[in-house]
Amino acid sequence: MPRPFTTASVEASLETLRKDRPAYAEIIDLFGPLLRTREKIASEFAAACSAPPDHTATARKQGVHLLAGNNLRSWSSLLERAADELFPVLGKLLNVSDLAGVVRGHLAKEDSDLTKMALLRLEGDEESMRRAAKAMNLPVPSLGFVLENILAPVLSAVAAHVEEGSGWGDWTQSVCPVCGSLPAFAYLSLREPAHTDQLVSGGGRKYLHCGLCGHDWRVRRDACPSCGTAETEKRELLFAEDAPRERIEACHYCKSYSLCIDLREYDTPPALDTVPLGLLHLDILAQGKSLRPLAGNTWNTLR
Repeated sequence: MPRPFTTASVEASLETLRKDRPAYAEIIDLFGPLLRTREKIASEFAAACSAPPDHTATARKQGVHLLAGNNLRSWSSLLERAADELFPVLGKLLNVSDLAGVVRGHLAKEDSDLTKMALLRLEGDEESMRRAAKAMNLPVPSLGFVLENILAPVLSAVAAHVEEGSGWGDWTQSVCPVCGSLPAFAYLSLREPAHTDQLVSGGGRKYLHCGLCGHDWRVRRDACPSCGTAETEKRELLFAEDAPRERIEACHYCKSYSLCIDLREYDTPPALDTVPLGLLHLDILAQGKSLRPLAGNTWNTLR
């Protein structure tokens, strides 16, 4: 589902979160500049970004995501520009005074470039990530955090060009059909106009939101997004007190959980990339029940 980019929406969502949950003010102040910068970059890149190749029906049926095997060279200049803007923000978050110098110095020694390094994260090459992090004297999670946030606005701009036709219903994987990353959370869709002016459909279709490129794809409401089980006795919904629009979807078959919000219960839908920042209380509740998150994200990885 392609989406518009707007820094105003991000700003409004952060301010609403600050009002609704004052206890989150510190973490909003910490990560707010990163979210604003990412959205600004994605907005600038979306119009000029080249479209990705078509996703064939065969690839979808085989569970091969759209960017599988893509070397990202079409977007190298955008990755460089994103890094230039994000290095100061990321360096402040990681307390690395010259993050740009650390990363670019390493790349020069290795006769490599940022695109090759970004591919390590996209392809999940953990061993190469460990070696690179060690060479730069960075913790592995910190390098992953840097690469994810450089990739995110570029891949979000790429994903904005992806139109899902009716054939995309054959995608049944728990990873993003565009970039192959895990979802950050799920949501139930807004009410939609029905076929007549007098009726409005109930909405509530379930989508997963990619934690990297921000693409959304539709999934079954009654099945675990991790293992696919639809056995009702194996699945449980958990709610925090006074927050019925937010929930934990727990699967006792695979011991995983995903977070889900119901957009029908919001006065104004939030900017989706800000949502995980406001759900940390649910992560804490779920992990306290010995459940593992479907995917780590910026917020719960760096806690």
